[in-house]
Amino acid sequence: MPIDPYYQNISMMNISMSINSGLAHIACTVTGQPMVTQINATGVLERLNLDNTYTLIKTWSGLSATGSNFFWSADYYVTTGYTYRFTLTETSYLNGVPETVSGNNSKYAN
Repeated sequence: MPIDPYYQNISMMNISMSINSGLAHIACTVTGQPMVTQINATGVLERLNLDNTYTLIKTWSGLSATGSNFFWSADYYVTTGYTYRFTLTETSYLNGVPETVSGNNSKYAN
């Protein structure tokens, strides 16, 4: 997803998720401005329930990259018949100043 101009530290965040035969493949890219020195992130996978609430399925914490480019991917088995949402929350540091941005992607597992 392109980042709106009011974000100072990053220029792009892309979150992709595909689910095939119950295997979710998640891939995330964050591109920081050239002077970004660190990107830290947490990923959360949730399942949408029939009552429109979400159930936490898995959290990936402590994800990080030195410099201005972050890439992370994972595979995780899920139960078919539900919609899943993956949210990435990243904090990037530009001249020592942190900025936090979140994005998500949802897919139905059939």
